[in-house]
Amino acid sequence: MKKNIKKLIKSTLIVLILLQPLQVRALRGNIQLNSAQSVWNRYFTDEYGNALTGWIYNEGWYKLDEFGRLITGWVHYNDEWYYLNANGLMQTGAVMFGNYWVTFRQNGIWDDSLNVMHNEIEEKLLELAQGREGIGISYLCLVTGRHITVNADREFFGASIIKLPTHMLIAEAVYEGRLSWNQVLRVEPSDWLGGSGVLQDRIQIGTLMTLEDVMRYSIVYSDNIAHRMLTRTLIPGFVHERIGLDNSYMHLTTLVYERFLRGATPSERMSLTPNQAMEFLRVLYVGRYDIEGFERIIHSMRRSSWNNRFATNLGKEYVAHTPGWTDPFEHDSGIFFTDNPFILVVMTEDTGGIPFLSEVADEILKINLNVQ
Repeated sequence: MKKNIKKLIKSTLIVLILLQPLQVRALRGNIQLNSAQSVWNRYFTDEYGNALTGWIYNEGWYKLDEFGRLITGWVHYNDEWYYLNANGLMQTGAVMFGNYWVTFRQNGIWDDSLNVMHNEIEEKLLELAQGREGIGISYLCLVTGRHITVNADREFFGASIIKLPTHMLIAEAVYEGRLSWNQVLRVEPSDWLGGSGVLQDRIQIGTLMTLEDVMRYSIVYSDNIAHRMLTRTLIPGFVHERIGLDNSYMHLTTLVYERFLRGATPSERMSLTPNQAMEFLRVLYVGRYDIEGFERIIHSMRRSSWNNRFATNLGKEYVAHTPGWTDPFEHDSGIFFTDNPFILVVMTEDTGGIPFLSEVADEILKINLNVQ
């Protein structure tokens, strides 16, 4: 693979070795772009008509030659390789060249080690999935955007994975001032539910809890009572009559799809694909610096009481995860905070179970950690 990429580079390379110091400039309002037929005849000038040279930023990085013309193609600078597309924009992330993926870091530097890593991950996922019918896997590299999937558009019953976007809706409501972490919620009879969680042994009907505490129990313990309280907070008048038949769950699922999945419509109550579960995590990761509650969610996910599935002896140091299960489904979805962070979602139906989830997570994490 590495040899093939090097051949590809040699065959398409535009060698531009520039010895002057790096020039970094931002485009301002009075800087003009003069256009002609060829990109090589497009050039930037300042307000006095003088050619700009070196690196400039205008919603992305561009490089100009000594005449102020946009440079395109491969650029060798300070012993590193960059690629500027047909419009002169420096490329980042995973870019397809013919039949090969080429990976660039966020600073634009070509990184062959990540290409090798992604190829190994793809091969490993296909190997692990071989002969298994009821699985779906979605992997996203958060450094490059490389997305690798196996049956990732297959729909599964989402189980407790659907709790994550509920938590995100709550965090957004707090951010917008519609809710407060300190507001008090009362445990209602309609909230009571056994199964996952610990509140059923710690509280009773009428117990008062802050929204912050309810959220923490819902995330750390995947607590069903806490999640019902959150859902009731989002949907006034929410009442569970029977799990699986209550229209309010469909209402919640529709809210989640509209907000985080670009308006997609769920085909069934709480249905979810691995790619959709991955998108929840991607939005959470990207938005964590803007919405304070998103960082709270991640912090609680890292303290999950479910020390299995993705939280193996190897993975628990790195993963913030939200598992989900109900017979015959076993899922896990998480963000792995390594030097090259990534999202992994594995959903299964009547195959593999917890051991399979752990094996996939460990194998992908090992490959990731071996990158030099």
